[in-house]
Amino acid sequence: MLVQTRRGALVQDRWPDLVAAAESQLPHDLVLDGELVVWDTGAGRLSFEALERRTATRARGAAGLAARWPAYFVAFDPAHAGLPERSSGDVRASW
Repeated sequence: MLVQTRRGALVQDRWPDLVAAAESQLPHDLVLDGELVVWDTGAGRLSFEALERRTATRARGAAGLAARWPAYFVAFDPAHAGLPERSSGDVRASW
């Protein structure tokens, strides 16, 4: 599984919790567009500060931060899911 930023950098080493969840639950050839969010369990809300800390942390500290601040992926739509080619309007109408 790959996690890629808007600028094309590969950052899956920073998100071990998301990688593990995706590898166990999603089809191998699926491509998704979306956003990563981090939930601060202590505050009971999303935390942009925790997201930035996790984004800046390399693989060495990623597991500890993942335990403290779980990450979630909010998918906008599948970019490639083994489905026939359709316009966005057609896909939305069929789902």
